[in-house]
Amino acid sequence: MSSNRLRLLLVSVMAVFAISAVASASASAAATCYPVAVAGTGNYASSLKCEKKEVSTPAEWIMIEKLETEIKPGEWCAKVKVGEPSRFSDNKCTVAKVGTGEYTKVLVSLDEWEVQKCEAVAGGIFTNGTCEVVGAGGFGEAGALEKLAAGKKRSVTSAGTAFTLTAAGKAVNCTAVTDKGTITGGKPGTDLATTITFTGCTANAGACTAESGAVKGTITVTEIPTKLEQRVVGEEEVLVDNFEQNVSKKEFVTLKFDKAKAECPGFPETKVKGSVAAEVKNLANEKEIELVFPKTPVEKDTLEAFGVKATLEGTVTEKLTGGGKLKGV
Repeated sequence: MSSNRLRLLLVSVMAVFAISAVASASASAAATCYPVAVAGTGNYASSLKCEKKEVSTPAEWIMIEKLETEIKPGEWCAKVKVGEPSRFSDNKCTVAKVGTGEYTKVLVSLDEWEVQKCEAVAGGIFTNGTCEVVGAGGFGEAGALEKLAAGKKRSVTSAGTAFTLTAAGKAVNCTAVTDKGTITGGKPGTDLATTITFTGCTANAGACTAESGAVKGTITVTEIPTKLEQRVVGEEEVLVDNFEQNVSKKEFVTLKFDKAKAECPGFPETKVKGSVAAEVKNLANEKEIELVFPKTPVEKDTLEAFGVKATLEGTVTEKLTGGGKLKGV
């Protein structure tokens, strides 16, 4: 065989392996667990049970092969995994069937916010029927939940307790956090955490303080864009709120440590950069959501501190400034 033909054969083989690797990676990243659209028609009690393939009740989750046909916003006809219960025999979910291994309806996130409709109410704190400007006016969120309309804003606040930033074997611990910001309808990426304030912040197991300015133990982060989007965790696709660094500063914050103490030499000043996602969990009261920053980073997180990859762990509870229901869908 000539050297040219040999080279051509080797290139072809390498290309096949490369394509196979990409296809395998894509397949492994695809979510397979989804909540069912009709209560009780699934096979698992939770997304975690589904990931572990532990048949359980209430049967609100199911494993699928792929999403087939969009029925309406947030609802799809899906091909189920072999052995999973199904309700339809066609990929549009129009022909009824009883058995396994065919099609069923599942719910898919819209990456949008739902809020209560703004109406005139006694004691309302907004000036008009958009519930955007706080002031005497007698308007508030009192109607049914509805999608936050394109361009419409709502003020939100959040609060939490312990948070930990970890990188390069170093940990910065804070005892509390508060947040003020806005959510905007119909424009992904235009939500904004105006001010995030961490307090009671220490480093080196409490031996020294951590701060971003003149106030010891206080870290203030400003003008942080956030965005609802989908991320795969295990075999489940979940809704997250992705926090990105300040656009103009190209960082979240610069951390400083109490250099007056001998215990702090291992903590040089550092920039915290990148992005970090929190899983969105709608609470049963429908008036609040939890934003959970997990110890194990969500896929695609790029958070960095001390020049290496970092993690942020903690939970905040978020609500509308004027009260009323709030939901991520």
